[in-house]
Amino acid sequence: MSKGQIVDTTYHLTALDCQFGDLLLTGMSQHDAFLVIRPHAARWGQNAIDSNASKLARKVSIRNGEVLAQATTNAIMDVSERKERLSEIGNEDIPGKHGPNRQPNIAAIAELNKMEHIYSDANITNIDNRTIEVVVSSEEAKVLTDRILQGEGTKEGK
Repeated sequence: MSKGQIVDTTYHLTALDCQFGDLLLTGMSQHDAFLVIRPHAARWGQNAIDSNASKLARKVSIRNGEVLAQATTNAIMDVSERKERLSEIGNEDIPGKHGPNRQPNIAAIAELNKMEHIYSDANITNIDNRTIEVVVSSEEAKVLTDRILQGEGTKEGK
């Protein structure tokens, strides 16, 4: 493979471009990463190195963003994987100092119950002391609103 040959056809990057991007992903500065892939640039001035490193960083930024997104996506368990793992923990026999340690089992089962909304407190009603102010546009609307607030009907005869 020649020195400047494209190896990543999706992003049109050379092997050195990809290496630079990988170095940035490890936390290395653009300046230092550029000097790793192009050691001869050490003879250049600071501004020339930084300018070229910045251009190359822009070139690899989309690839690096997708690499990071893929790494994050693979690291996050989906709901079914979490439920499966919590179920495994709930069924494990974990030895403790004085017999089996059941705390991790209980915590895993409690977490599964939360995920499934089992034993939830959904029926609790919160009562507060809010005041609602209603602005009416006419005297007739005021009379009707007062009747509604008093629990009376709004139609004649009721």
